[in-house]
Amino acid sequence: MFNRKTGTYKKYTTQNGLSSNTILRLLEDKDGNLWMSTYHGISRYNPKNNTFRNFGVTDGLQGNQFSWNAGTKLSTGEFIFGGLNGFNVFYPESIKDKKNTGKFLLNDLFVNNQSLPLSSPYVTGKKLEMITAAELPYEKSALSFDFVYLDYVNSEKISTAYFLEGWDKNWNYTTKDNRANYSRLTEGTYFFKVKTTDVFGNWTNEVTLATIKILPPWYRTWWAYTFYLICAIAAIYVYVNYHKNKERLRYEIKLARMEHKKDKEHAEKQFSMFTYMAHELRTPLSLIINPLKSAIERKKQSEDDLDLNLAYKNAKRLLSLTDQLLLFRKAETDLDELKISRINLNALCREIYESFTQMAAAKSLNYNFIEEKAPTEIYGDYEKIEITLFNLISNAFKFTPNKGSITIEITENVNDVSIIISDTGSGINENDIDTIFEKFKQIQSKSSNGFGIGLYVAKYFVNKHHGQLTCKSKVGEGTSFIITLPKGNSHFAEMNINENYPHMSPLVGELLEGLPAQNMYDKGNKPLQPENIQEELISTKKVLLIVEDNPEMNHYLVRLFLKII
Repeated sequence: MFNRKTGTYKKYTTQNGLSSNTILRLLEDKDGNLWMSTYHGISRYNPKNNTFRNFGVTDGLQGNQFSWNAGTKLSTGEFIFGGLNGFNVFYPESIKDKKNTGKFLLNDLFVNNQSLPLSSPYVTGKKLEMITAAELPYEKSALSFDFVYLDYVNSEKISTAYFLEGWDKNWNYTTKDNRANYSRLTEGTYFFKVKTTDVFGNWTNEVTLATIKILPPWYRTWWAYTFYLICAIAAIYVYVNYHKNKERLRYEIKLARMEHKKDKEHAEKQFSMFTYMAHELRTPLSLIINPLKSAIERKKQSEDDLDLNLAYKNAKRLLSLTDQLLLFRKAETDLDELKISRINLNALCREIYESFTQMAAAKSLNYNFIEEKAPTEIYGDYEKIEITLFNLISNAFKFTPNKGSITIEITENVNDVSIIISDTGSGINENDIDTIFEKFKQIQSKSSNGFGIGLYVAKYFVNKHHGQLTCKSKVGEGTSFIITLPKGNSHFAEMNINENYPHMSPLVGELLEGLPAQNMYDKGNKPLQPENIQEELISTKKVLLIVEDNPEMNHYLVRLFLKII
């Protein structure tokens, strides 16, 4: 084809749609279309849309092969082309381009290689005696679709394609075989679609011929999955419950072991306490029995008073030990009821303070009492507060070395009153502060020689008064115990209150009299001063070393051996 404007040529072949590359005769109609006879039918070229349409035997030609230059336009306007089997005469304007009807029918549906009848219960839709929808069980999933195209005239010139939506990924193209085969489809809904080309080779719109639904097998149905889900939930529940019970049993076993260990430790502490108590009781008993025995043997000699005084003092010590055991028993069983009265806290603290002045002088302590100018009054059990103060102050003396400091201070606040007992003793380790108020708990200290019940009883009595007992301490610097008691009597609303001021209880008097002696004595039974001790130590006399942790027992042994020497 020559382009007059650009002066260029363009070549057309069978690749462009021409029926053959050999042109035998070429004619032009009124519309500018070119009609060409070839060795393979007649081709019509439309220069407007640059397309070819080919005609063959099925279109009415005498044959596909025409003769060289055998063709012309008649005076009637008809075109005539001659070939080996005759000639063809036609009006070019009368040959119109018709669109393909694109009408397909599903001729038959084969299930497992057997035709599915219309009366089958699996058929769910039909049209014009053709199957349009079916619902099949899982074991009948081998399908074949037999379809036909209704344009028989152009059937040789067109191509068809089929596509099973839901299974195929691409279109399947065919020219003659109009059957689509599928084997073992999985459960789901499928749509069988077909399409064809027109006379110009363009693909028409797709048409859905049938809708097929494949049912799942019983083990993949919704109720089967529901059953699986129930079984899974049940298995998880059983598994979790089993492990929960297993963990519970482990916890119970661990708890039982801990309780057993705790009970064992508690029993060991009790045994330790009673062993130590037996040791403590043995000392005053020895100091009672031996002086009495000596007094009986001497039969009212001049030294009887000293032995009898020693026996009396240790009897009081034995009584105080018994009192402490009774206090502990009452605190442990919670049988002791409070006897509430109005208390002058300044007078109470000063009374306890003065009871320890002699011991403070013996140890050369800086012993102080700091109080408010105005009397401080509270409501509580006089005896219980006395015992609490006695235990805390006696502990301070026990753990404070000679020439140390002990301070008792009363601080009055708006809603409560604080009693602070501070010392410069050995102090308490931080890890022990939380446990010192436990019964039978004894901290590791060189000066620790108690039963481990004093702080427990003190904490118990303070809690009974709706107060708090706390401790602050640093190792090597000292310890402070703070007793905080609420003011007023509203927290004792259900108890009888005595408005009279009580006095020191006999129990505390017994405890004070039972305090261990702190003095050393010379041969004349007088306290040894530092210079006397030095004179006794620096001597040419023979020396007998007596080791005894109880000063009174030590003094008794010294007097005993002095008689022998």
